[in-house]
Amino acid sequence: MARNPFRRNFAAAAVPRGGCRGAFSLVEVVAAIALMAATLVPAVQLIRYGMERSMEDDRRQLLALYAVSRVEEQLVLVADSWAEGSSSGDYSGEGHPNIRYTTTCSDDPLDGGVVGVLMDIRSTVYDDENGDDALTTGEPKCVYRTKVAKFATYEAKST
Repeated sequence: MARNPFRRNFAAAAVPRGGCRGAFSLVEVVAAIALMAATLVPAVQLIRYGMERSMEDDRRQLLALYAVSRVEEQLVLVADSWAEGSSSGDYSGEGHPNIRYTTTCSDDPLDGGVVGVLMDIRSTVYDDENGDDALTTGEPKCVYRTKVAKFATYEAKST
């Protein structure tokens, strides 16, 4: 019988010359999947850790921003009226009800001031994670402190 030139022997074509197949064995596939899993899991954990740190850093930066803001507000009031006192509150109006602050202005020498001459201004902003309206150990906080002197130029500008 004459051989048809258009007909191929597919069984012979599956094994190239040299006797090697073009497919992977089950052991090779399982080894490749295991290798991928061994490298993929730590990579995902690293990404998750990075995201957690990023959110924590954003929160701390927000606390610092609010603390500086409170100190600057009190600087203006003290330079204008030289009023001692303290205030506290939260930033629920800005969408952060768990972020609370306490600000103290004092010219008492025990606080670092000089009566009638130097005022100590201190602001503590903290994330009230447990909702007890008090700074508890372990809650993230940011403290900013400065001093302002009583100058005649401040008094002249305020009148």
